This record gives sequence, C-alpha cells and structure tokens, in this order.
Amino acid sequence: MVTNPAVLAAWEAQDQANDTLTFDQKRRLLGAMYQHARRFGHFDGRDMLEGIETTIGMATYMSADVRPASDRNRPRT
Repeated sequence: MVTNPAVLAAWEAQDQANDTLTFDQKRRLLGAMYQHARRFGHFDGRDMLEGIETTIGMATYMSADVRPASDRNRPRT
C-alpha cells in the first residue's frame, strides 16, 4: 500500500533518470540471471501448471471473507 504517492512518484522519476542500461543489456542480464537460477535448481523445466489447483484453492481460501454475513458490510478492523 502506498501511503505517500508523492514520494513514490519522486522515487520513480529519479530511478528512471538514473537508469543507464539499454533494453538489450537488461534483456541479457535477465537471461544470465535466469540461467544462474536454473543452475541452482530453480525453474527446472517441470510443468509449471502442476499443482495449480491447490495454489488457486489456497489463494481463494486465504482471500475469502470469513466474517458472518451480517458483518460483511462493515469495514475490517
């Protein structure tokens, strides 16, 4: 949650002004980081959708409003 949008906007403007990498340099850096992660066993090429039903179910459960129906119109505290 952004509590001070002016500070965020100033930081983003400064970050963009200080960005000296070209698109191609960023793309090569991303590729190198991806290969590095693969060497450590991440992104191992398995089916990325394997277990997605469980992940979706957990996310649905965690974001569900479990308060009684009579309290759902009131703000959370």
